[in-house]
Amino acid sequence: MQGMSVIFCGELRDRDRFKKSLHDFIQLQSEGVVGDIVWSTDRGKAAFIPGITVIESMPPKNHTGHIWHQMKHLEVGLDNTRSEYVLKTRPDVHIDPDFIRGLKEACGDKTWIPWYQKLHPYYMADECFYGKRENIEKLVNYCEDYDHKYKIDIGISHVRRFGHAYAYNMIRRHMDGLATDEQLLEHYYSTIKKWFYVHSGGTKFRYWSGKNIRRKTEEGIELDWCCDMKPIEEYDRSIKSI
Repeated sequence: MQGMSVIFCGELRDRDRFKKSLHDFIQLQSEGVVGDIVWSTDRGKAAFIPGITVIESMPPKNHTGHIWHQMKHLEVGLDNTRSEYVLKTRPDVHIDPDFIRGLKEACGDKTWIPWYQKLHPYYMADECFYGKRENIEKLVNYCEDYDHKYKIDIGISHVRRFGHAYAYNMIRRHMDGLATDEQLLEHYYSTIKKWFYVHSGGTKFRYWSGKNIRRKTEEGIELDWCCDMKPIEEYDRSIKSI
């Protein structure tokens, strides 16, 4: 059975963490857990690394900004890998290799994410995720509605990726005043339950760690990052009790 494809997306921002991740993935490759390993980044930003495929590409036309580069890196990475299952990550992310060994069994046909934001619908982890290729392909889009047509208060790059794939019509109705905040939140939680497997995975990324979740403040808004289903289970119980 073919191992999962691993796609590193983006620039090299943490050399030590990238080196540790590569060591783990090459070991997992020898065990058959991992198949091809690709690093997809901007032209002129990569270096030759034995044992993996390095792909440099031009930034997407008519789009500027970090999120568009990330979209292009994943798109190119998908075009140059072949496994039915794909793990997207970054050079500055490290995931517990023991967790990766059990990912396929744990996820089934769902997509793994290490966290989601409790009260801001479709603000979900995009530094790393894993799933069937057909589901990962849905997370590449260049829709600009979230920049111009609809006002997304926070996490626009995350909403563009996950909201567009799983909730575009609901988000559109909400922004047009045809769906309430409660309806959007219910849709969000239902989507996570149906399509996603949430687990920290021992993920380490900048100041965020799956073993030590910290609250983050953006533009005066306090964010609660959740790496399990407890908030959704509590929400379901509260709805049933009404």
